[in-house]
Order: sequence, then C-alpha cells, then structure tokens
Amino acid sequence: MPDGLADGLAPGPNGAASVPPSRAAHRLRLLGLGAAVSGGLAVMWWLSSVFIPLGIGLVVAFLLGPATDRLERRVGSRPRAAALLLLGFFTAALLFVALSLPLVVREARHWAYALSGEGNARVREAARRVDYGAWASPDRRTWEVGALVEEARTGGASEDVLEVLRRALPASPDVPTLAAALGDSDGDGRLEPGYLAQLRRLSKDRESWVGALLGRLDEAGLVGRGTELIERNVTPERLRALVTESGALGSVGDAGLRFVRGVSGALGEVLAFTVSALLVPVYAFFFLLGLPTARERFAVYLPASRRERMLAIAARVNAALAAFVRGRLVVSGLVALATALGWAFLGVRLGFLAGFLVGILGIVPFANLAVLLPVLAISGLEVTLGDHGTAWLIGVVVVYIVGQVLDSVLTPIIVGSGAQIHIVTTIVALLVFGSLLGFVGLLLAIPLAATLKILTEELLLPRLKAWARQS
Repeated sequence: MPDGLADGLAPGPNGAASVPPSRAAHRLRLLGLGAAVSGGLAVMWWLSSVFIPLGIGLVVAFLLGPATDRLERRVGSRPRAAALLLLGFFTAALLFVALSLPLVVREARHWAYALSGEGNARVREAARRVDYGAWASPDRRTWEVGALVEEARTGGASEDVLEVLRRALPASPDVPTLAAALGDSDGDGRLEPGYLAQLRRLSKDRESWVGALLGRLDEAGLVGRGTELIERNVTPERLRALVTESGALGSVGDAGLRFVRGVSGALGEVLAFTVSALLVPVYAFFFLLGLPTARERFAVYLPASRRERMLAIAARVNAALAAFVRGRLVVSGLVALATALGWAFLGVRLGFLAGFLVGILGIVPFANLAVLLPVLAISGLEVTLGDHGTAWLIGVVVVYIVGQVLDSVLTPIIVGSGAQIHIVTTIVALLVFGSLLGFVGLLLAIPLAATLKILTEELLLPRLKAWARQS
C-alpha cells in the first residue's frame, strides 16, 4: 500500500485500516440533523397544546437546577431536593397570585366605574369625583339625610360633598349602606362621574385641549360632515331594512346554537388549561431528576473524533442560556416590582397591574410600550380633568424611567455581557420564530437565537476567517 494512502488511514478495532468518513457522508449527516430539527419544530407547532406545558416544565427545571444541586448535597437525595424546591416554588407562585389577584380585580372595578361613571340618578348630576368617604363612611348602615349633612358640615366638608349627601336615598333594606344610597358601586367612598361624561363636558369647553381640538375640527367642517353622514345613513328605515333583508330574525336559533357551542368550547379550554397547569410541576420534577445525566447520555451519540469539541460548545450554549434566562427573569421581576409599587403609590389607574406588565414585557424590547402608552393617555386625561397636577404626571413618567434605568444597570451585572443578545437579533428572532411557530416560537425565540449565535461564533466564523486568510 502506498505510504500516502496508509498515512490517511486509521487503525481499526482489529488492527486493520479503516477509511475515515468522506465529506459527502459528513454533509449527509448534517442534512439529516437539520431535517430532524426542522421536523421536531414542526411537530412542536402542530402539538403546541402538549408542548407548551412541557416547555414550561423544562424552563422551571432549568431555573431550579443549580438550587437543586446545592440542596441535594445537604439532604442527600435528589428526588427529595427536587420535591422540596418545586413545592416552595409553586407555593410562592400561588401566594403571589392569591395576594395580587384581589388587588387587580379591585383596581379593574375602579377603572370600569371611572370609565362609565357611577351614582344614583339623583346624585349623578352633582357628582364631580366627590370624595365623600372623608366625611361619611361608605359602609354606614343607619343615617338620616338631614343629620348626615349637618354632621358633614360640622366636620368641614366642602359644598360639593354636602350637595351629594343631600341627594342620598333614605336607609332601607334595599339600600343597606350609604355607598348603595349614593350609587357608589365599588364602595370606595368616591363617586366617579365617568370619563365618557367628562369628555362630553370637556368637548364643550374650548379652554381644554379636548374642546380646542374639537373646535378646530368643527371650524374645518369635519364635525358637521361626520354628523350629517351619520344622520343620513343611520335611520330607523335603514335599520329595519338591514334586519329584514339580512335574515337576522330568522338566524336567532343559529346564533343561540353557536352560543351553546361557544360555551362548550370555552369549558373545554378551561379544562385543558387546568390539566396543563397540573402537569407542569410533574414535568418539572422529572426534568430535575434527569438533567444531571442528560449530558452523559447525550455524549454517547456524538462522533468520538468531535465529542470533546461538541461538548464544549454545548457547555457554552448551556451557560449562556442559563445566564440569560435566569438573569432576565430576575431583572424583569425587580423592574416589575419597582414600577408596580411606584405607580400604585401614585394612584395610577390599574397601576399595580400595569407596572407589573411593564417589567415582565421588558424581556421583549419595546414591548412594554404597549402598556406605557395607555397609562400615559389615561394619566394625561386625569390631569386635564383636574384630578391631578402636572407634577403627578411627571412622577408617572419618572417611575417608568427609573425602572428602565434599573434594567440597564442590572442587566450587565446579573445577566453578564457574554450572555446578552443584541437588540436587533432579539427582534428579528421574535418576528421569525413567532411567525413560524406561533406562541411556542415566541417562547423559544431567544433561546434559539442565543444558540445560533454561539454556533455561528464557534463553527462558521472560524472557517470564514481561515478562508479569508487563504484567499
């Protein structure tokens, strides 16, 4: 055998020379691997209802992995350590939901009444965001209107409060509390005239920005044209014709049937969500048990000649993903807490929920603007209505800015520069994987982008540099 050929052969298991795999075989393996990955992603998209709780369980196990390793060394059993950590993790999550949900529901009720208004028919015209609770308890169950007004006057109540209390309904079994007598639906001691009514009032006031804007539109003839168009097209005759010609009356039965089917489908979705939520801790438990041995099991299937190199790349991917996922969750949680507490302290409508969403959505660049813009619009309206001053609105903006500065300062410290992904890469990854895989793609977008980044740095860029030096 020629020496040149003999040098290119490696001894086989029995001392015989074995031919190394050709470039074609190597490419074929790469194509097979790519096809397998693509097929796996397609199956995950097709069975997203199954893989979403599975993915959440994997993320929980990924987050709790280091803590499980440390606790295992203390208790001497990995199943016991995993069970204790998962019990603590999900107990803390349930406590957070139990404590925050009533607050969110209460804020949502206040917001609904702030939008539509409240107060009985006698009170409604006199209510201008009257805080009668400072002079009379909303839970009061016995009162006489004249004595109530005199009591409030003695206490120093303003004339607006006295005017509202004069219109209170008499106490009766149907009106068990003073809040019910005044039409204070959420019982917070404050009567909301409603944003819609306030906007109608402002639209007639040319000194306000709402009235000034409508005035300019009216001068341009747009308001008159719009009103004329509505009056000409929305008439009783046209509405009756629309109902009869479209067969709307005959389709009431079909609409009822669709409603029943919709309710059944909603119940099915609730049941599926409940089952998925119960499966998440089960998946997380078994992932925590299996993660330590996954590396050894995975290494067996790697080519021996490239095993160490591939394991080193996998270790770098794992370290980057761990730093990014855990770090971003910690930073987003701190930003959410700071923004939620700041806005709740200032009295921003739905401030706690909005601040929490600002922090959590900060994981995706610019996503929290979807919350910030409505908050600023509502806050600006309240300043216009005179409920707050300009300094309060500045405070709302400052709380948001402080949260974003906190994000910028903590991210390099907690996440680390090596695990960060460029903002353009993050946006492109979210758009691409979200459009391909839907919600599952959004969950996997950043981990996949981080993995592709490391693979490019480890495998593609060195070859391009070598090719550039040789050419």
